[in-house]
Amino acid sequence: KIRGPLAGDFVTSYRLTPEVTAKAYRVYIVDFTNRIEFRWMLYGCWNSSYNDLSPPPQLISGHQTAVSSTPYSTYYAKYVNDGNRLAVMSAPCWVGSGLRPYIAIDLERPRFVHSVIVYSQLDDDK
Repeated sequence: KIRGPLAGDFVTSYRLTPEVTAKAYRVYIVDFTNRIEFRWMLYGCWNSSYNDLSPPPQLISGHQTAVSSTPYSTYYAKYVNDGNRLAVMSAPCWVGSGLRPYIAIDLERPRFVHSVIVYSQLDDDK
């Protein structure tokens, strides 16, 4: 879960210790009242936890299926699954405010998740 009031444009990185093994990953944002642009990236390892004998974490969220907690955002969720800051075909990529809004990422097969990076803003790119 990602907690706290979200104000302004910022990037937050969360290192997962220990790393978690997951086939799907759900990111929540709570405690906000306005709509928010929500983009994210997942970094992880293909076969094992990151150590001296395995490769460093790499982006594993790119081009994967994503769904969100609101019907409006479900249509646009596919555009926010790789951390791209540019809207695709003018898609707004908004997750509306709600009790427990989230985006869920399908990683297709179990992988170690090393860290989560979240981009968010409240100003409609104005």
